[in-house]
Amino acid sequence: MNHIKVKYTKPEKIISKIKDPFFYSAEPFGIKGKCTGHRTSFSIIGSGLPSHKNLTEFSDVEVFIEKTDMPDDNLGISTMYAGILSANNPREIQGLVPKAKAFYVKAINENQHSSITALGSSILWSIIQKVDVAILTSLPKRKSSHIEQVLRKAYMMNLCIFIHKSDVSKEWEDNPHIIIVDSKQSEIPSIKKINNTLVVSTNNNYTTYLNNKYIVADEKTTATSIAAGLALILIQKNKNNKKKYTPISICDQLINISKG
Repeated sequence: MNHIKVKYTKPEKIISKIKDPFFYSAEPFGIKGKCTGHRTSFSIIGSGLPSHKNLTEFSDVEVFIEKTDMPDDNLGISTMYAGILSANNPREIQGLVPKAKAFYVKAINENQHSSITALGSSILWSIIQKVDVAILTSLPKRKSSHIEQVLRKAYMMNLCIFIHKSDVSKEWEDNPHIIIVDSKQSEIPSIKKINNTLVVSTNNNYTTYLNNKYIVADEKTTATSIAAGLALILIQKNKNNKKKYTPISICDQLINISKG
């Protein structure tokens, strides 16, 4: 079945202004030095193009969901992820990698529907754009040979694909071509690997939302975005040092930095 119903709950509390400037930093997770995501890029395969005064300019956008012509994010899913990664206003909110190039794909429509075709095309588009990291916000419940082939191709092209555990059915949990993230509330930031899952421990964090508003991001959005952002920083360091890397090695580095 091609049709996919995407899980999404509108945030309960939406605020107009953050009281004090909020900064995301890689340092609590064990990465020191100035890291902005320079020379890296990411795609968010979600609900479309964010429009927020504190987000960096995007590099490109594409629409793959049927019966939708406008690229804009009208749900808020992509906007929430984007704020943690690329917000760039030190007076209000700054993300982990404000210098990374941002690409957005609309694969979910306003009715929270996606499809295997839209997801497959979105991943292929991300490969063509040569992005380093992609955040995938949904997968079909049952395995799809088409999606599996596309994920395998992405892996071979060193594209690190992150998705939250709540968006993955048991049929996908053993897929070696995606990085599954889980979340845990904690005052002490850390990343651990439990079975085949990266568990990101973090506290409440702000992020961007529709109409230039803000929210306290849920654990799912926070953990996935932080894992993706830290991966971009590690990729930046590997590129600067002219070191070869793979999605597996980046995943290993994520675990090792938190160990200190």
